[in-house]
Amino acid sequence: MKKFILKILFAVFFVLLMSTHHVDASFSILKVSEENISIGEQFYVDIMINTENESINGVEGSVTFDDKNLTLIRAEEGKSFITFWIEKAVLNNNKISFAGIVPTGFSGLIDPFNSSNKAPGTLIRLVFEGKSSGNTAINISPLSLTLNDGEGSIIYTAGNSTYIFIDKSENRVVYESKDDSAPTIDAYVTQDENLFNNKYTLVFRVNDKETGVDTVMVKEGNKDWKEIESPYLLEDQSGRSIINIRAINFSGESSTLTIEPTKKKGFSAYNYIIFLVVIIILLVLKFKKYVFKKQK
Repeated sequence: MKKFILKILFAVFFVLLMSTHHVDASFSILKVSEENISIGEQFYVDIMINTENESINGVEGSVTFDDKNLTLIRAEEGKSFITFWIEKAVLNNNKISFAGIVPTGFSGLIDPFNSSNKAPGTLIRLVFEGKSSGNTAINISPLSLTLNDGEGSIIYTAGNSTYIFIDKSENRVVYESKDDSAPTIDAYVTQDENLFNNKYTLVFRVNDKETGVDTVMVKEGNKDWKEIESPYLLEDQSGRSIINIRAINFSGESSTLTIEPTKKKGFSAYNYIIFLVVIIILLVLKFKKYVFKKQK
């Protein structure tokens, strides 16, 4: 009986051992712009990853904070090494969740003076504002990293925390991202069975490597500007409207891309009816003129 129990315990231990992911291969870093702030003062926290030369192609994780002391102003993704966001930073109560991929892989930023050394890369920048006085913590959970090994292996970083002291005094300081460049836009209109039942859909990608993209808007023909996300089901399914896409970054810089109508404007049934009526009227007038001359 004892041998049987020992065998069971050994089997359980073996399974746990095989399913455990090491956390020392990569680690997360929280880089804070200010550790001592006042109520109303804004600051940022950069979440960075040191991959220890491991190549990764996916990241998923979350950050928590005390919403009694801090307010999340925004998340900036402009300087991130992430290529595509599966889930952009989403705030739910006091938890910020995110997930993204890097199809080509990321193993760190190359040091121009020593190519064998690679610096940590920025995953995301979070901008906070002091809400009430006291000591408060910003905590990052163990991040789930997908290795770029063709097998989808997953490792986890260790969790990390940083601490902020908020003074009782009020000091309204707004953090402004500096970016003189405008976002870049790639967009096209498509019909795909997997997107809105093969209806005309706008697919786009907007990039801004400094502060990140704040808003993307669309204007179809004479309609008003409307904030959208990709993919976007076009309201005008005739394919005859000019489509304008405008992207604005967190510095207020913007760029606009125009997509010409998918279908060239031609005569509609209504146009043909009007054209036919005009022709008939002209023929009638000409006939009357002919009859009038004959009567003379």
